[in-house]
Amino acid sequence: MLDKLFGSKTRAQLLNLFFSSPESAFYIRQIARNFETHTNSVRRELNNLVEIGALEELDEATSKQTESDNDTAQSCKYYKVNTDFIIYPELKSLFAKAQLLVRDRLIKELDTVGKINLLILTGNFTNTPNVQTDILLVGQIKKDKLKKVINQFEKEIGKDIFYTVMSKTEFEERRNLTDCFIFDILTSPKLVLIDTLKITHNES
Repeated sequence: MLDKLFGSKTRAQLLNLFFSSPESAFYIRQIARNFETHTNSVRRELNNLVEIGALEELDEATSKQTESDNDTAQSCKYYKVNTDFIIYPELKSLFAKAQLLVRDRLIKELDTVGKINLLILTGNFTNTPNVQTDILLVGQIKKDKLKKVINQFEKEIGKDIFYTVMSKTEFEERRNLTDCFIFDILTSPKLVLIDTLKITHNES
């Protein structure tokens, strides 16, 4: 949808990436790797977006503070949303709504990967990046199919999606032991989409 609206798949992916993460800075090789596309295509679109004022280049000192990727080269340029861009609020709102559509499609796809007892979205899906995972799936999950679904959406949004799969037995054992990982997920902001284990009932 967005690539048709903006006339270019790469441009739409870039805008979605930057406007859904306005606090983050990214560099060309990092973006090209996440989108699985050529650096020249990314560089051309970045230059266009900088020229119209939607993005800004960061100086080396600032970029080092905002990104800690091990692939970082000292000479690479970083890019970030220009929050002073005249239509920044409108674009941010647009891509926030687009993220909801992506999330809804992801939920539908996840529902096909096996018999799910518990499906929780947290982490980047609820703006709580301190949580160690974005998706928790409990049940009998077809891991190969799940991996394909996750990879598809990672390419679309240009970000890694961290997910955790557990059997019902493992989840209940770790929960009974007050496992730190499980406790963190259950006490953090989250979207509980499937819950045959009735954890939400037990929390109330």
